[in-house]
Amino acid sequence: MKMLIFGIFCFIQTNSLLAKNQVYLNKKKPTSSKRDTAQLDEVVITATKTLRKLSNLTVPANIINQNYIKQTASYFLQDVLREQASLNVVSYFGDAVQIQGLSGDYTLILINGEPLVGRNSGTLDLSRISIANIQKIEIVKGPSSSLYGSEALAGVINIITKDNIPSNLKAFGRIGNFNQIQANIQGSIQANKIKYIGSADYSFQNGFTVKPFTVGRTATPITRITTSHSLDWTLNTKQILHGDIRYNYNNLKNVIETTNLGTTTISDGSENQKDINTTLRWDYQILKNLKTQIKSYYTLFQSQQNLVNLSGLNYQDVFKQSFWRLESQSNYTLKKLDFVLGFGQIMEQVNTNRYDSIRVEKTNLVKYVFFQTEWSVFKNWTLIGGIRYDNNHLYASAWSPKLSTLIKISPSFQIRASIGKGFKAPDFRQLYLNFTNNAAGSYSVFGANLAVITIQQLQNVGQISYTNEFYSKLSALVPEESVGVNLGFNWFYSKNFSVKTNFFYNNIDNFIDSRLVAVKTNGAQIFSYLNIREIFTQGAEIEIVKKFNMGLDLELGYQYLQTGDRDEIQKIKNGLVFTSSYNNGHLFTKSITLAEYIGLPYRSPHQVTFKILYTSQKQWFANARFFYRSAWGFNDTNGNGVFDVYDDLVPGNYLINIAGGKTFKLKYTLQGGINNVTNYADPLTQPSLLGRNYYLTFTYSLF
Repeated sequence: MKMLIFGIFCFIQTNSLLAKNQVYLNKKKPTSSKRDTAQLDEVVITATKTLRKLSNLTVPANIINQNYIKQTASYFLQDVLREQASLNVVSYFGDAVQIQGLSGDYTLILINGEPLVGRNSGTLDLSRISIANIQKIEIVKGPSSSLYGSEALAGVINIITKDNIPSNLKAFGRIGNFNQIQANIQGSIQANKIKYIGSADYSFQNGFTVKPFTVGRTATPITRITTSHSLDWTLNTKQILHGDIRYNYNNLKNVIETTNLGTTTISDGSENQKDINTTLRWDYQILKNLKTQIKSYYTLFQSQQNLVNLSGLNYQDVFKQSFWRLESQSNYTLKKLDFVLGFGQIMEQVNTNRYDSIRVEKTNLVKYVFFQTEWSVFKNWTLIGGIRYDNNHLYASAWSPKLSTLIKISPSFQIRASIGKGFKAPDFRQLYLNFTNNAAGSYSVFGANLAVITIQQLQNVGQISYTNEFYSKLSALVPEESVGVNLGFNWFYSKNFSVKTNFFYNNIDNFIDSRLVAVKTNGAQIFSYLNIREIFTQGAEIEIVKKFNMGLDLELGYQYLQTGDRDEIQKIKNGLVFTSSYNNGHLFTKSITLAEYIGLPYRSPHQVTFKILYTSQKQWFANARFFYRSAWGFNDTNGNGVFDVYDDLVPGNYLINIAGGKTFKLKYTLQGGINNVTNYADPLTQPSLLGRNYYLTFTYSLF
């Protein structure tokens, strides 16, 4: 709340300052591009659903450009995102990305502006996404539900594939230890009014383990095939038809080794994943200042996993999710005002055995409308307001407003401020999950829509020992809601030296969490989902860039983060949270203090990145990237229900990646590098993080 008050105060003071300097601002010519770095002139579409330069955005955003992706030669998308100070990649049913301390459940992942589906326990596994033909990655931080609806509480990551390359044919190959193999071919051709771009990518990585004398793998062997095709047809000077299709196939080989009471069980099998994305879009420039876009987007994700152990017991998981959206968006410009109006409908279906012993299909329908207006108050002051209304078949309607501003106090100093409301709809899992794990104490998890009825049925046949206070609180789930505030200051001391800062505060109400609600007569526990918590994240980010004339760039990034649960904090203040400790060989119990409370798990208070990037005029390039993440909570070992300094903490760690290469005659590029130079490994909390990884890449451009 202090961060919110501080943000509002600075917003008011800034407006006051602007009013006092109105004469200066009106007389001052538009800021010269000489003061902006090259990246600040890049165009961003994700933040406003309109084309805007990065330097003219009213919300905090970053771009990871194609040159950086190419020169770091990352293998998976999570490797690229892990190198950003304001992002945090965590392993939870796959690799998910946190923005401003909010988990991957609250980050919307887009490909060319369209959402991906197929989350597992809220996580959309980033390893499903090939980075071979990525043109850039746009990252928008802060609530974005006013444009994108559900799941955009923390922000949006938009992966944009190549769409503006000239006629070309390019081949790429990579080899590395851990049997890493990657091959890619990309091509484009333009004839008259038709342009085609296509790519095909194959990659394989063998499984490995950092634990001796085990057959279970720290990382799973994965084979991935991705192909994408894009076609643009210019009908006339005012109309363009665009269509694209992307197909992704992943095959994972699983070997799982578990030990319980001295008995080791080995299960092996495979998981096949298929991902299809199709888009058809019509762009029509009706008038000089009025254009409209109508698009249809369909995506299908399928996953089937089969595991068999030595005893012959098998486990099968089948999951199929489809998402179809029809949307219209119109943009209208009137002097100092720009308007965006859009509306659409979403049909979503899930067919899986996760919600029953047999495959059951669940359907949801969402209708929505959004409106945004941009007002250029003065030449150096921009104000943007937007709101979206979602009518969801499965839960109550949701309104998502947002207000943001950019003020250019002088050619070298800018202020950005935004406040917005976001929401996340309860997913199918939280509504309909019907799961019993017979191999681990026969505990059960029931979705909120099934829990009361199912437990009552068990009570009628005498299988329930007792219910608790949370059972009486079971009710229909409502959307999680957030309020997010961002306040940023940008200084451009020269075209080669800039400092960007951002202060943020996020508060999530109606947080959906699982709770023990009943116990069976055989001792098996029953869990369900409730709107029960209120959490917050707050902190600051800073990014310093220094460019030298000889092609050398230095980049320093830092994020400070505080997180917490308000109920847990109140219990600590009331002296109701305890821990046990030994002192001189004697066990004693003490209440913990707020200073010993570390907040939400899987969050590090401090993250630092430092990058040295060099590119010569003779087509040489080299870089070294350093990343540090401070200690974070992993396991509530003392069982008091909160994370404190007496729990199992993952120590702070750092990574070092280096790479270098050269382009010959603008056709051939040879590159090599080492990721994780220090060979850091943590199979328990970061299983996808490879040990020391050597690689060599070769790129050839035919034209």
